[in-house]
Amino acid sequence: MARRKVSTVINIYSKKVKDQIVELCRNFFGKEDLEFLVGDVFQCVDELIKNSIKANYKFILVLNKLYDKHLLDQPDADEDTLNSQINTLIKDKSSFDIIAPEIYREHNLVEQVRRILNEEATQIKLKDKAYISKRECNEAEIEQLRSLKRLAQAKTLLKKNSVQTLLKIESDGEFIFIEVTNTAPITDIDLRRIHEKRDEFFQYHKIGRDYEFFVNHLDTTDSGFGLGYATIDSMLIGIGLDPYQTIQILAASDTTVILSFPIAELKKANKS
Repeated sequence: MARRKVSTVINIYSKKVKDQIVELCRNFFGKEDLEFLVGDVFQCVDELIKNSIKANYKFILVLNKLYDKHLLDQPDADEDTLNSQINTLIKDKSSFDIIAPEIYREHNLVEQVRRILNEEATQIKLKDKAYISKRECNEAEIEQLRSLKRLAQAKTLLKKNSVQTLLKIESDGEFIFIEVTNTAPITDIDLRRIHEKRDEFFQYHKIGRDYEFFVNHLDTTDSGFGLGYATIDSMLIGIGLDPYQTIQILAASDTTVILSFPIAELKKANKS
């Protein structure tokens, strides 16, 4: 069977984009008589994209603070020199793993990320309203969009540093692969948090008390990444897959999460 693949960049995670992703999932899973899985699959992709967007905002804020610090230490250095130094630092994973969390805590970037996400939620709400009404944004809505200064600054930083969220869906006849990539590194502390929360959720699942895990983690201030992955694990278990075999996290200069859906296994499970 011929390999099929589609790739896209997520610029604004609006209802229009979500509808398009659902259609992509329907196209791939429907062709394998697995359309009944589209809703669950989309929920997994939805969590990964939201995690990616949050991680990218977090990264560019750290990057911006690093630039400010280097500029303060070297006021006569030009922008290219400073960027080169920062890129070298980022590529040195052991150093970045130490420096990034320190910057994040020192400047309370968790609050800044929250404010950006709040402004983005306002932007999406306005865009969705126009999309549902099948029209362009009106003057009042455009004025509201222009007032979202923190979001605009963050988007500028994302573009300047080529930081984005990518989605790829591919099928080789045996598996349907879904990849979500954010073009930013993940620190060891965040990666460890993901694995710890996944393992914790699995312990709850083994004794049939999944709901208690989510009740105990309603406050996602510090553990949003891990909670999102636990949600995905729950969805995958629900459709009969082992999350530890289905999810692969590749952490390098980019962060890529791959979901592998075994076509024959899912078809067989549906018939039994």
